[in-house]
Amino acid sequence: MKKIIPFISLLILFSVPVLGFDNIESKDAAFYEGKDVVACGIVKQVSKFKSGYYLNLDNKYPQQSLTFVIWDNDLFDFNQRHGDLSELNNKKVCGKGLVKSYKGRPQIVLYNSYSLKLD
Repeated sequence: MKKIIPFISLLILFSVPVLGFDNIESKDAAFYEGKDVVACGIVKQVSKFKSGYYLNLDNKYPQQSLTFVIWDNDLFDFNQRHGDLSELNNKKVCGKGLVKSYKGRPQIVLYNSYSLKLD
């Protein structure tokens, strides 16, 4: 039963049509500003900043198509669920959240470990 609950949670989380989230490729994120999406791409750079981590998709900064942001206070849960973030380089990931623009580049803040899926 314990193994079924996380599976059901993931199934519900990524049941995009039911929840109204669009499935997109990370390179298209700029066209979805202000919308809730599930965006997928290849992590090309994991960078620490003052309050958390950036996961830059498709290219390294400043050519990234989308950035996932993980705050330090959420890091423990992400590491428990997905392991060390630095090991995500060159792996396909999907993140669920609201596309916002920061300094002219699209980003999604991932507020919990269930909003990130490894492919």
